[in-house]
Amino acid sequence: MIKAGHELVAEGLIARTWGNISCRISDEEFVITPSGRSYEDLVRSEIVPVRIDDCSWSGTVKPSSEKAVHAALYRLHPEAIFIIHTHQNYATAIGATGRTLRGFGESYSAVLGKVVPCAEYGISTTKPLAENVEAAAALYPEAQAILMRNHGAVCIGGDYESAFAVARSLEALCKARFEDLTVYYNLPEAFIPGTDSARHMINYRTGGGRTFAFLKSTFVRKMADLGKPVPAYIDDCAQMSGGSIRCLPATATKTDILRALVHYPMVFVKTKGAVCVGSDKEEADAVCMVLEKNCLAAWACQKTGEGTPVSCLAAGLEHLIYVFKYSKLKNA
Repeated sequence: MIKAGHELVAEGLIARTWGNISCRISDEEFVITPSGRSYEDLVRSEIVPVRIDDCSWSGTVKPSSEKAVHAALYRLHPEAIFIIHTHQNYATAIGATGRTLRGFGESYSAVLGKVVPCAEYGISTTKPLAENVEAAAALYPEAQAILMRNHGAVCIGGDYESAFAVARSLEALCKARFEDLTVYYNLPEAFIPGTDSARHMINYRTGGGRTFAFLKSTFVRKMADLGKPVPAYIDDCAQMSGGSIRCLPATATKTDILRALVHYPMVFVKTKGAVCVGSDKEEADAVCMVLEKNCLAAWACQKTGEGTPVSCLAAGLEHLIYVFKYSKLKNA
């Protein structure tokens, strides 16, 4: 479980404390990562046992708020041993369109099954979210991966290695579908902190006890070039920015940018990219990763004419949950 957390972060499949990991330990129980804890310094005593039948748990460590998603999948898939819920770039972007994926080759279907369904949207941590994933899984019992609309994906495996194989295969498939749907081939690398390609996309500044990240990846700049607010197409982004991300004119001054970042941690600047802010570099990178995913999702939805942003009501609720509850756990 701890190794899986490190691997998810290293491969850019999650940011900060988002996403979660579980492992079945008996017919009655699974263990899952805790709520709001960083994967980098997770310890064994923080892995929480949860009952499959009713999601009950004991102890002082609170399990992931998405435990009901995992429990439902273990009930539907008695062969499943390892489940990872990811927020990976291209799977999240394709999920925002609401498309169920079919008609892919044997190399993908051997790992993913013949269909990758897309579950309907549900607000993070809520019962409808778990019910929607369960409904999609029940409708397509062969599927080893399920897209979660405006949210991410969940990957099912018979062991650790196969669950990660599903996540990687899903991302490769969704990247290929992204190219086909948007007619944008030879895609540039998406922003993943610490990679060689990321160093050419970002610059950092510090001031006032905060870290500012100036992100100029391809799709962030494409959205900035529109010169208007960009809706939140994924709920990670809604949690941070509310219903949309503001766009400042190209002539914006440092003062203008600082004012725009008072209430929300990200802002576009036309023709230049975006500025993201965090309490430290790790947090600024996480904000950048969320913005990158939202820009990929926005591009996919706008080019296909499919999918919708997170509704204003849902975005407001997501933001309130984030500010008053979730962000207080590891400031996440």
